[in-house]
Amino acid sequence: MIVLSLPENPTTGYRWALEEVDEEILGLKDSDFALSPDARIGGGGERRLSFRAKKAGIANVELKLVRSWEEERGSGIDRYDFTIQVG
Repeated sequence: MIVLSLPENPTTGYRWALEEVDEEILGLKDSDFALSPDARIGGGGERRLSFRAKKAGIANVELKLVRSWEEERGSGIDRYDFTIQVG
């Protein structure tokens, strides 16, 4: 299991979305948002994405910070990409 936490403020309309992953190797199990303990109304927090390894291999993961109504490929105001090797 791999858990990734990224800063997010959904009140702006922007949320982290999975753009691409090799689902034969790595699957998104869960995505949830936790408000920061000291956040006020409209405050931000963290998006937690949990991935589960399915089989050995190398998987590229591409995430983007995007508004749901602007989700075409390559859109968004920020990106977080990484590669993981499952052994």
